[in-house]
Amino acid sequence: MSELLLFKVEKMTLRLWDLNTGLTMRHFVGHTKDVLSVSFSVGNKQIVSGSRDPTIKLWNTLGECKFEIKDEGHNGWVSWVRFSLNPMNPIIVSAGWDKVAKVWELPWCKLRTDQHGHAGYLNTVTISPNGSLCASGGKDNVTMLWDLNKASFIKIFDLENKSIADGIKPNNTDNDSKNVKVPEYTLLVWSADGSTLKDLDHPNTQSDSI
Repeated sequence: MSELLLFKVEKMTLRLWDLNTGLTMRHFVGHTKDVLSVSFSVGNKQIVSGSRDPTIKLWNTLGECKFEIKDEGHNGWVSWVRFSLNPMNPIIVSAGWDKVAKVWELPWCKLRTDQHGHAGYLNTVTISPNGSLCASGGKDNVTMLWDLNKASFIKIFDLENKSIADGIKPNNTDNDSKNVKVPEYTLLVWSADGSTLKDLDHPNTQSDSI
């Protein structure tokens, strides 16, 4: 079985490589501006891409675009896209420069929820292996942990204020938090309950975004 690598190249074009031969297998053409993120589905049968154009496209491995998310999509660059690894919860999560994380239901790419709460554009999202949780990080120095089943966020990791807050809402200012000692420039590894498992200092890294 071939090992595949999907790589963003030539700005608006995706290229699918065979890792065993080093040869290009497919070109994916359709975006009108730079592609910022790509992701494989479970089983490597589908590919999702996010772009500055700003659309999300769902492809098969033949290079055919099967769906384009545009009308209910992001109002800015699509900075990150990810498939859920749980086949029982087939979703895509996207993050954008409109400060919103969006959850899309497969196979028809139907919008399930808009996840609001960030005060700056989003750089990245990731989904837990069972597909129940999502973490997002962005320009506001905040990482949010979302419950995808309840369409709500359950924890905020605030690096600017060096604090963790549980179960709060974006406009709620009466929240208890506990102080966490965090270096000014750092990469943190968290557990889902808010414990810091490991921190890696990066003295030459900017601290204004995640």
